[in-house]
Amino acid sequence: MVYSLLFKEEQMVEIPDSEYQQLQSRLKELEAQAAEHKQIEEALRESEEKYHSVAERANDGIIIIHDGIIKYVNRRLAEMYGDAVENIMGNPFKKYIAPEELPKVAERYQKRIRGESLESMYEMMIQRKDGSRIPAEVNAGTITYQGKPADLIFVRDITERKRVEEELRADKEKYRTLVENLPQKIFHKDKNSVYISCNQNYARDLKIKSDEIAGKTDYDFYPKELAEKYRTDDKRIMKAGKIEDIEEKYIQDGEERFVHTVKTPIKDEKGNVIGILGIFWDITERKRAEEELANKVKELEKITKIMEGREDRIIELKNEVKELKRRPGEKG
Repeated sequence: MVYSLLFKEEQMVEIPDSEYQQLQSRLKELEAQAAEHKQIEEALRESEEKYHSVAERANDGIIIIHDGIIKYVNRRLAEMYGDAVENIMGNPFKKYIAPEELPKVAERYQKRIRGESLESMYEMMIQRKDGSRIPAEVNAGTITYQGKPADLIFVRDITERKRVEEELRADKEKYRTLVENLPQKIFHKDKNSVYISCNQNYARDLKIKSDEIAGKTDYDFYPKELAEKYRTDDKRIMKAGKIEDIEEKYIQDGEERFVHTVKTPIKDEKGNVIGILGIFWDITERKRAEEELANKVKELEKITKIMEGREDRIIELKNEVKELKRRPGEKG
């Protein structure tokens, strides 16, 4: 049997060759594991540097919170808060939430603890160092940070978006005010001639509120023959893609009237017709005046013809009198 000599506590110890080989094999395994761990640590370090670089270049603010304390913020979030990164780290997260938002945040926290499902994205007001506030869109999730559960939150400043939304809302309100104060009746239908909206003037004629017209059709308000006529006009105009002016019959309070209607096909950004916009106004009095005028013209024409006939007869009689006067020997 072959022995190897090893030192242990300054004494020579004889170890069987088989055990020595096992120790050598185990030593190699440990060296391989150490090398692997080193590679993993290096990869993690590189990964951390990479993600840190990405986080620092992100347009959104990024924050990591553990037990309510801020553990990490990127530069963008520090800009939103109006403070330096080092001044923010270690502070309670609630310090940067507008006071009126705290109950909402606390409620979300309690729901998460109870395991209730939550939408990851929501809006809130964040409070800056100088006390001013900005609206933000928050997207929250959970991660493991330094071996502990933590909240990872992405924060987007939506000040500009809110400004645009407010401008659009104001423009929409102005448009609605304009539409509601026009004396004309206005309606909007989809490509199947189903009503989407109308103004109050039209709704009053239909004996409904303007928000009740959505989903209705002309068959809900007019006799079948008239409804089919309106829908046929819609299809023709949408197919042609051109504006049309139409003078047509209309029923209001059970009375037949006349209206002048302008129907315009509505197109999307690709030019596809997706509906129709109609605006019309009552021309009954004008039509009646035109009919009355036409009737008077006819009467005048009749009178004129009668008068012309009488004048012709008078001329004939005068000629006959003259002829009689020229005849010799006749008395009278």
